[in-house]
Amino acid sequence: MGFERFEIVLENRNGIFYPGQTIIGTVNVSNNKSETIKGIQVECSGVAEVRIPGKDSKNTYSSIGCEFYCASEQYFDFKFSLVNPGQHAVELAAGHHQYPFSFVLPTQIPPSFEGAYGHIRYNIKTVAQRTWLKREYVCNSNLTVNAIADLNAMPKAELPVKQIKSKTLGLLCCKSGPISAQARIDRAGYVPGETIILQAHTDNESGISMRGSKAQLVQITKFVAEGHTNFESKVLKAYIHESFIDIDVMDNVKFVVPQVPPSSLPFCGIIDISYQIQYIVDPGTLSINLTINLDLMIGTIPLRSHMVSSATEALNASGPVLDHWAIPGVGGSEWARPSAPPPSYEEIIQAGDLRHAVKL
Repeated sequence: MGFERFEIVLENRNGIFYPGQTIIGTVNVSNNKSETIKGIQVECSGVAEVRIPGKDSKNTYSSIGCEFYCASEQYFDFKFSLVNPGQHAVELAAGHHQYPFSFVLPTQIPPSFEGAYGHIRYNIKTVAQRTWLKREYVCNSNLTVNAIADLNAMPKAELPVKQIKSKTLGLLCCKSGPISAQARIDRAGYVPGETIILQAHTDNESGISMRGSKAQLVQITKFVAEGHTNFESKVLKAYIHESFIDIDVMDNVKFVVPQVPPSSLPFCGIIDISYQIQYIVDPGTLSINLTINLDLMIGTIPLRSHMVSSATEALNASGPVLDHWAIPGVGGSEWARPSAPPPSYEEIIQAGDLRHAVKL
């Protein structure tokens, strides 16, 4: 009885889109008998929400018995009728019915994102409104929106990033010799699918054995609500060295950029994302780590000077799916291809789930 089938089918079956693109779909309805309805409506929305837990009596963040600081941004909220926009009920004859719809995503919207204290979500919902007190039929479909972030418009993206740091152990007259570390990457800007190559080196003149070293790709997310800020740090990949006495060398350590949102989350005012390569030397108990942070710029359109290698790396990582993707209005033509497919809704949720660190 009632609807046997009530679903949203998008022309782009993987549900991944870019700002400014037209979303085309169909609401499919199958009913085995005549059904009286008030109408069928499609609702499309995009919203960012942040929820930061307050601090408890011990001045630590807690979600138990504490207030929350909340913020939200609405990017669009479209509603339109597919069947019977009037107020009177109509009879939907038994059979199979298809109702096409389309709408254009705004150009200035941030990419989809899921974090510990907030998210950016896009959704299509269709509702069949029934008469009297009967329950409505509802079908939801999540969309993944990827940003258009062109590294060629970021002057520092092509510049190398290098940092040198040193420290000593002990106090005053008991200070050790210096521990000196340096780390370098060829450029700051990358897109998903590209490979970051790290060169790192430590000279240990302290005379004390170091516990070890680590290189890691990190995503740092900042959440803002009602004047309060909280951070989430995710290690996307890590390489670990065991203890050493004199020298530690990480030569040509490779990080393939996973399917993650671009830096800064364009057009979002309450969530911000940054990325770093961190090289960390651990001197051992009771000593502070020596840490070098190399700031990255993650985009979706690669540097032209690295376009060929970007396409090859992304193809090797993702397969021929590359050929099915294009970004509207980018690169001097109506369509320009990104370097790699954007992350799916599930990949956004799972990004940063580090299960294994690689020992070198």
